[in-house]
Amino acid sequence: MRLHITMDMAKTAVLPPIKIGRQMLERLDELVEKGSYRSRSDAVRHAIAFIVRDYEASMKVREEAVQMVRKARKEIDEECLKEAGGDEEKAWEIFIKKYT
Repeated sequence: MRLHITMDMAKTAVLPPIKIGRQMLERLDELVEKGSYRSRSDAVRHAIAFIVRDYEASMKVREEAVQMVRKARKEIDEECLKEAGGDEEKAWEIFIKKYT
C-alpha cells in the first residue's frame, strides 16, 4: 500500500530526527532501490501509518472485549441477585459458589 501525500499534508510536514541502525538503513534503502517505496521518507511514513493503524485496531478490539466482559458481569450479577431474592449479600455468596 502506498501513502499519498496531499498538499495540506506537505504544508504541515515535519522532519523528526530519528536514529536507525546501519543495517536497518541498508535494508530500507534496498526497499527503495527495488521500487517498493519512492524514498526513505515514503517507507518511514508507511511504517508509522501501519503502526498507528495496528494500535488503533488493537485498542478497538480491547474496548469491545471490555464491553463484552462488562455485559457478562452485569448478566451474572442480575442472575445471582434474582436467585438470592434481591438480597445482595446472599447474591454475593451465590456468585462465589458458582464462579470461583
